[in-house]
Amino acid sequence: MNSSTKKILSICIKVTILGLASLYIYNKLNDNSNIKDFKELLNSLDPESVVLVISSLFLLMFLNWFLEALKWKFLVQKIEVIT
Repeated sequence: MNSSTKKILSICIKVTILGLASLYIYNKLNDNSNIKDFKELLNSLDPESVVLVISSLFLLMFLNWFLEALKWKFLVQKIEVIT
């Protein structure tokens, strides 16, 4: 294969992948059964439990960030002094 044939083949493959990906996304967005099930699930949840879970997640996220910062500070201190 010469270089122009490789370029044409490469473009055809890319266009095919783009078309198939677009078709897949379009079909997934038009499938309303999953959206209806999700809306029913959201309506069945207790608002207080949702707030509790989201608050817990944020607390754990900040705790994770703090622990990661301590970990990296400990690891880097062996290489360079950090105050």
